[in-house]
This record gives sequence, structure tokens and C-alpha cells, in this order.
Amino acid sequence: MKQALPKNTPPLKSSASALDKNQKRDSERPLVEDIRLLGRILGDVIRVQEGPEAYELVEQIRKLSVAFRRDADHEADKALKKLLKSLPGDRAVSVIRAFTYFSHLANLAEDRHHIRRRAVRHLEKGRVCIFAAGTGNPYFTTDTAGSLRAIEMKADVILKGTRVDGVYSADPEKDPTATKFETIGFQDCISKNLKVMDMTAFTLCMENKLPIIVFDTNKPGNLLKVVEGMQVGTLVG
Repeated sequence: MKQALPKNTPPLKSSASALDKNQKRDSERPLVEDIRLLGRILGDVIRVQEGPEAYELVEQIRKLSVAFRRDADHEADKALKKLLKSLPGDRAVSVIRAFTYFSHLANLAEDRHHIRRRAVRHLEKGRVCIFAAGTGNPYFTTDTAGSLRAIEMKADVILKGTRVDGVYSADPEKDPTATKFETIGFQDCISKNLKVMDMTAFTLCMENKLPIIVFDTNKPGNLLKVVEGMQVGTLVG
């Protein structure tokens, strides 16, 4: 039995502009996620290159800026101005450099957002996409660039071709007693201090649950075997 609506029930009206805004917000969500991801990578780089204090300072300034800009928090505005005025010259330069890098990365993300959509369409048609070069930014290795592209494209796995046929307990080119791992977890790699790839890229893969296959790229037929799902190298995941 249908339940009768109360008298004078107002009609539900949703404007076209509101729907457009929701659709635009949904379409821009991947871009926002990319920018946040790049921000986290930049934070890791600042922490490693300039130290935890520099990272905490940049993070404090970022949070105060967001509070003022998004929530119109005037107390945050006062605290931000006071903090900026108290910065010594070298710290001020460090902060300016960090936010300049972030602005540049955000612009790159916006450009790549449109390229990413084109790449996804190509992949959906069964085509092969080649992502060349790095990020174009200092301190960001090609490992980081490759991991970032793989995460953006929602890849199932990242293949890391090297001179050795997997991950070993030590450098096999220097230590003949080194043993090879067929599979190993992310945390085990960290606890054993195994150098799979640079730490920023490795952390990206770990946080996004993106497995890594390390294999010898110089051995003929290895790449085909990996693509066909055969056991080659070491699976990190």
C-alpha cells in the first residue's frame, strides 16, 4: 500500500546549475586526488632533503592558509601573518621554494589530467601507452615518476627492470652469498633495508597497494614472461 504524502508537500526541485556543479566536482575528483598525491610526495622530499623541522613549518603554514581561505578563520590569518613575519631569511626562502614547487606541480597535474583521460581512452581500446621522461622536477627520480604514472593509471602492477634478476638479501654483484627472494612484503623490505627503488617511490607503491615485480631486463624473453604472468624475478607486495 502506497503511503500518501502530506498535504501541501513542496515539490522537489534541483536546478540544472546544481547538477552541473556536482558533475564537474565528480569529473575533477581525479585531478584533486593527483594534486594531493603530489603534495604528499613533495612533503616526503622536503622531510628527507631539508629535515623534519622544515617539513613541520611548511605543514603548519599550509594548515593555517587552508583554515583562513576555506573557513574564513581570521584567527588563523593572524597566526599565519605572525608566523611569516618571524621567519629568518633562510627559512623564508625554504618556505617560498616549497610552495613554488607545489604550485608548479599543481599546474602540471592539471595539464596531465587532460592527458590522463586521453590515455585511459586509448587503454580502453586495447592500445599500448608509453609514458616517457620523468616529472621534470628536481629531487624526483624516474622511479617516482614511474610509480606516480602507474598509480594515476590504476595499473595492476609496476615492472621494474634492472641488471639483477630480483631482490636479494644483499647486493649480488658484491656479495656472492646473497640469497634471492621469490616474494617479499613491503614492510619486510623496509625492515631488512633492501633497496628496491628510491624510498619516495617505494612508499607510494606501498600506500597505494601497488605490487612491484623486479626482474632482469637484459635477459631476452623476460619481459614477455612477466607480461604472460610467469614467475620471473621477485614480487614485492
